[in-house]
Amino acid sequence: MNAGKDTEWVEFYKAALLEEDQEKLLQRIYLAVDAIRYRMWELLREETKGIGRPAYMDEWKALHDALQTLSAMRNRSAA
Repeated sequence: MNAGKDTEWVEFYKAALLEEDQEKLLQRIYLAVDAIRYRMWELLREETKGIGRPAYMDEWKALHDALQTLSAMRNRSAA
């Protein structure tokens, strides 16, 4: 496994959290959501191949929490 690739979603997530320009915020949110969904897809593939480990449970929770936060941010910026 490539640890850098595994955590790439975190960089997109941080960029969205730190974005102050409201015009760029939605774009950052969508990029982060795409990166998170891609990572979730990777984890699912690994689990179906029998590669998944219980350690991934922490990452699943982090991914879920990040999606919840981004959803709330998107809703606030649309209001």
